[in-house]
Amino acid sequence: MKRFVVGLIAVLVVAGFWTVVVGSDDLARAQSGCASQGAVPASETALAADCEVLLDIRDTLSGTATLDWAADTAIEDWEGISVGGTPLRVTGVEVEDRGLTGTIPGELGDLSELESLYLSGNQLTGTIPSRLGSLSNLGWLNLSGNELDGEIPTGLGDLSKLRYLDLGGNELDGEIPTELGDLSELDELSLSGNQLTGTIPTDLGNLSNLTELHLWGNDLTGPVPTQLGNLANLGVLALGGNELTGSIPSQLGNLS
Repeated sequence: MKRFVVGLIAVLVVAGFWTVVVGSDDLARAQSGCASQGAVPASETALAADCEVLLDIRDTLSGTATLDWAADTAIEDWEGISVGGTPLRVTGVEVEDRGLTGTIPGELGDLSELESLYLSGNQLTGTIPSRLGSLSNLGWLNLSGNELDGEIPTGLGDLSKLRYLDLGGNELDGEIPTELGDLSELDELSLSGNQLTGTIPTDLGNLSNLTELHLWGNDLTGPVPTQLGNLANLGVLALGGNELTGSIPSQLGNLS
């Protein structure tokens, strides 16, 4: 009986100690959060979630560079971060020309109220995450002037509010996704200075709001689609430095 009691006491002591240890870990994790350290007000739970996403991806994005994103600094003061809306959310991530050498984290696709994403003029490598196609509120996407490779994700064609898309000056290959022809709000499209192959999709002729189309400096082949003559608002058409063949479509004469 005495052995049983002693053993029971020992178990309870160990269990109590384990509870204290686990409780301490949970408390430490909670204290490291954006809301508890002052980056966002405790009442702004959605903004706090966005904040945690940015903290989680900070080092992946920055690489050998640095970003001043920190849980003990108000998120409105973080470089390149914009906040707005009701309830408050992260609406802009604009960190251009910052010497970033990392990769583009797919977790950026979790910032569901993001309206602008500018990462141009850095040294980012790797591929463009397909998860960016879930940013249904995105209006401006600029990833130009990096060292990105791989194919352009077809999911970018789901960004129905996109008005500006610049992926130029990278090392992207493969064909231009026909899905980009679904971006009915698009004003400017630049895919220049890459290693894109295949033909120019006829679907680009559906972009009725397009004012600028830059496809120069790739390895595109085949004819110039007659459908580009449907782009009544087009003011700039740059197709040079490719391997296009055939005649210049007379329909381009409609681009008044």
